[in-house]
Amino acid sequence: MLKIGAIAQLGRARAVVDHSVYYDIIGNNRGYDNKLGAFVGVNVYKQVDIFVDSGAYWSVFDNAKIAYDRAYTWSIKGGISVNF
Repeated sequence: MLKIGAIAQLGRARAVVDHSVYYDIIGNNRGYDNKLGAFVGVNVYKQVDIFVDSGAYWSVFDNAKIAYDRAYTWSIKGGISVNF
């Protein structure tokens, strides 16, 4: 795996962006070999954060693909984080 990214913080907000490249020599990784991830979090009160985390997956290399594989997929999740 090869991973590169950047982290930024501005006041109460922080952002993380990263790109990962995978190469599976077995060929059973569902066909996805690249991931672009983004995270944005905002501190709203002392130890409470609101965040959004997303990831985009796609394939560049010609791997052995399975029948229900897609060319790409996108995931997004959000939530509240309480740190003790």
